[in-house]
Amino acid sequence: PVSIALTVDEENMGRGAEALARACRPEAVLAIEPTDLSIGIAEAGTMELALEIRGRSAHGSVVERGRNAIQGAMELLRELESLPSIRAQHPLIGRGAVTPLFIRGGERALVIPDRCELHLDIRWLPGIPRETFVGEIEATLTRHAAVWQVIDLSAPFETPAEAPLVQTLATILTEAGLPVRLSGMPSWTDAEPFARYGAQAVVFGPGTLALAHTPEEHISISELLHATRALIALIQKVVA
Repeated sequence: PVSIALTVDEENMGRGAEALARACRPEAVLAIEPTDLSIGIAEAGTMELALEIRGRSAHGSVVERGRNAIQGAMELLRELESLPSIRAQHPLIGRGAVTPLFIRGGERALVIPDRCELHLDIRWLPGIPRETFVGEIEATLTRHAAVWQVIDLSAPFETPAEAPLVQTLATILTEAGLPVRLSGMPSWTDAEPFARYGAQAVVFGPGTLALAHTPEEHISISELLHATRALIALIQKVVA
C-alpha cells in the first residue's frame, strides 16, 4: 500500500513526477520538501515566461527619437505586478508574485536599446481560474507589444484539511508532541502532477524553504530526526 519514489528532473520540467503520476494515479502522495515540519496542503502554481520587449534605437542623448526597451520592460513589470490575479491573497501562501529571473538589454554606451529580454516566474494562487490568470497576463503582454513564450504553466492545488492523509499526519505530529500547523508552499513541487491526476497531495519535510538554493542551506539534525520518525510512523499506520 506504500511506495517510495525518487523522481528525476524536479528542478527543471518535473518530467519524473509527471510520468510517475500519469502511470500510477495514487490515492495520496506526500512530497518531501522543506516546510519546517508544517503540513503543506496548498501549493502555488507557476507560469514561467521567456519574453522580449522591442523598442527603437537612437543616439543615447536624443531620447525623444528612440523607444527604450529596458524602460518598456520595467513598465511591463509594474503593470504585471498590479494585476488582480497577482495582488490577490491566499490565506496559506500569501500574495501572488512576479519574479524576474534574469534581464538582458542594451549593447553599448550612448545607444537607446531596441530590445530587452526577460525571464519571469509568475506565482499563480489556488482559487484563481486558469482563464482569468492567463488572460490577464496575456492581455498585458499584448498591450506592451511583447513577444513571449510560455516555458511552463503548472496549476496550483489545495487539498482539504479533512483529507485522510492530512488528518493522519496531524495525528502523528500530535502523538510526537510536535505542533500541527497547516501551511502553503509558494513553489512548484513534485506533488503537483499527482494532485492534477486526483491524489490527495501534501508537502511536508524538515528545513526552511527560504534557505534553499543559498550558501546557508542546511537542516538541523533534530528536525531531520523528527521528520524521519513522522514518516516512519505514517508508513506504519498506512500498512497496519
